[in-house]
Amino acid sequence: MIKNEIGNRYGRLVVIERRGQTKGRQALWKCVCDCGIEVITQGASLRNGHTSSCGCLQREETSKARKTHGMRFHPAYKVYLQARARCQNPKNKSFKNYGGRGIEFRFKTFEEFWGCLGSTWVEGLSIERGNNEGHYEAGNVKWATTYEQLRNQRSNIWIEFNGKSMVLADWSRELGISKPTLSARYKLFGSDPDKLFSPVNQAMSKARCRK
Repeated sequence: MIKNEIGNRYGRLVVIERRGQTKGRQALWKCVCDCGIEVITQGASLRNGHTSSCGCLQREETSKARKTHGMRFHPAYKVYLQARARCQNPKNKSFKNYGGRGIEFRFKTFEEFWGCLGSTWVEGLSIERGNNEGHYEAGNVKWATTYEQLRNQRSNIWIEFNGKSMVLADWSRELGISKPTLSARYKLFGSDPDKLFSPVNQAMSKARCRK
């Protein structure tokens, strides 16, 4: 006995007529989808939930799964991808300085990343870690200018003088001593501010005496 399915609804499909049977004697039914497309399928497929639309439901769900945050072309998304690659992709040219030395990118999704930093984003900025030995994670990341990024590099030389701590480049601007001169003095005298920032002739005399 074949159950009459005409008029029954299964998901987005409504059965409108019987259309014979398969070679295995399974009844076939013609259905109309809510979107207007007609399909023919087995009654068993309707009843077990295997077929519940003309295919439009699956296409919509696939499209929804592929659509994430809608910010694929936003500059911040590129920053997110670059920072993640530095930590997770051994083929990335900067991996050795990040993932290669244990720095982790702990934002699981761009939505999480943007939720943490989106409110302070300004075009032209890049991502910076407050603690250079810390990970990319909430509390240790912020947007920074190129100048701020350069100041926060591990290779920078920090000198404390007159109660202030700055990198050599900043001291160069503040004291009017060229950066090459300060770099040369640093190689000779180390971080002693009295020797680093003394007048040029006096510093060179100390260098000769030291030799």
